[in-house]
Amino acid sequence: MRHGDYVLDIDPLLATVERKSLQDFVRCCGTDRVRFFKQIAGMRGATQFPLLIIEADYGMLEMGGGWRGKMTPEQVLAVLHKIQNDVPVLLCRSRDEAERGCYRHLRLALKHRYQKCREFARALQR
Repeated sequence: MRHGDYVLDIDPLLATVERKSLQDFVRCCGTDRVRFFKQIAGMRGATQFPLLIIEADYGMLEMGGGWRGKMTPEQVLAVLHKIQNDVPVLLCRSRDEAERGCYRHLRLALKHRYQKCREFARALQR
């Protein structure tokens, strides 16, 4: 089963990235909270290298001016800190920065797999 917005086609269970805009993340902290926590648990349980990317920096979350609705910055930050106990979180200031972070995460996961395969091949040659 596929979890997240981005995965490696060659091995969907190796790494996954869930990307949220600021407004999406705030909605996930409030009305969509139960579904979101199930999604995070699924990522953590199904993939070796899960990552949540939020298109906002900590200051944006702390100031709380970038979203509509009744969620306070304290509520949003509480959810962020809770999630960080389950999966790594990368805060990015822009969509371009988030794209680069996603690419690096998937590339590093693939590099890790490649190194493990090379170690295994060397062990077989002995």
